Amino acid sequence: MSEGHVAKARLSEARSNLVVMKFGGTSVEDAAAMLRTAAIVRGRRERGLGAVVVVSAMAKVTDLLLAAAAAAGRGDKAGALLIAARLRHRHIETAAELLCGELFTSVEAAMQLEFDSLDDLLRGIAAVGELTPRTSDNVVSFGERLSSRMVAAAFEQNDLKGAHVDARTCIVTDGHYGKAAPQEAAIEAKLAVLVLPLVEQGLTPVMGGFIGATEEGITTTLGRGGSDYTAALVGGGLHAGAIEIWTDVNGIMK
Repeated sequence: MSEGHVAKARLSEARSNLVVMKFGGTSVEDAAAMLRTAAIVRGRRERGLGAVVVVSAMAKVTDLLLAAAAAAGRGDKAGALLIAARLRHRHIETAAELLCGELFTSVEAAMQLEFDSLDDLLRGIAAVGELTPRTSDNVVSFGERLSSRMVAAAFEQNDLKGAHVDARTCIVTDGHYGKAAPQEAAIEAKLAVLVLPLVEQGLTPVMGGFIGATEEGITTTLGRGGSDYTAALVGGGLHAGAIEIWTDVNGIMK
C-alpha cells in the first residue's frame, strides 16, 4: 500500500473518535478564559475523544495589530511600537498568571522573540512608509501565533498533553493576501503528516485559526472570521467526527 493510501486509511479511522474544537477570542481573552477552555477540552478527552483545538487571537488583539500596522504604514513608528509594547505586556502578564516554573520561562522566552520580530517588522514598514497586503498579513498573524502557544502550554500544565502546531505549516493557501484561498488537498496531506500522529500519541494539538502560508512559506490570512474556516478545513482534512465552534456569550443562546 502506498504512503498516500496509508494516510487516507488512517484519516478514515479517525472520524468517529476525533473532534475539532474552535475557541474564539473571548474564550482565550485572559488566563481565566483559557482555563475554562481547558476544562471544556478535558470533558471531551474524558469521553475518550481525541481533540484538535483551533484558537483565535485573544480578544481585541487582531484589531490592535491592524492599528499598529496602519500606524507603521503612515510612518508613525513610535505609535506602532507603543501598541506592540502594550500587547507584549498583556501577553506576558497573561502567561505569568496562567503558567508556572519552567513552562512559563519557556513560553515567555518564545513570546519575547515573537514580539521582537513584530517590532522589527513594524520598524521596517515605517521605514518604507508603505503597508502592503502581504506585510499586513504578517503583522496580524502574530495574534494567533501567540494565543495558540499559550493555550497549548496551559493544556500541558493541566495534564491535557498540549502540543503547539504552527498553523502555517498545515494550512496551505494561495498568495491572495488578506483573504487567501486554502489548497485543500495540500492541507489534508500536511495534517496527515503533522497533526494526526500527535493525536495518535494521545496529545492535544493546538493551532491558531485565521492564518496560513503559501507553499513557499509566506504568511497569509483567510480573512475575518477565518478561525471558523480553519476549524472546518482541519475537521474536513482529518475526517473528524465533529467540529465544535465555541464562544463566550452573556446568557444562553437559543
